[in-house]
Amino acid sequence: MPRWARIILALVLFVGIMLAVRAVLYATVPTFNGWLTGTFGDAGSLLLIVGFFALCGIYGLWPRDAAGRMRPPLPRRR
Repeated sequence: MPRWARIILALVLFVGIMLAVRAVLYATVPTFNGWLTGTFGDAGSLLLIVGFFALCGIYGLWPRDAAGRMRPPLPRRR
């Protein structure tokens, strides 16, 4: 079997397996943000989730010194 056919077969099998896993999870696991959507609506819950991930990304990607402490946003005055 040529390499391109193996790659296409692997991608098709991967997509099929992931769709099956998705179907099982959607049937058995409730949405994790169902209460949030019920309280704030679709747009509000999306905005809160994206905002939370943005804050986590800022915290995680903030520059750090050699000891691992977060650097201040502005240099100290002398």
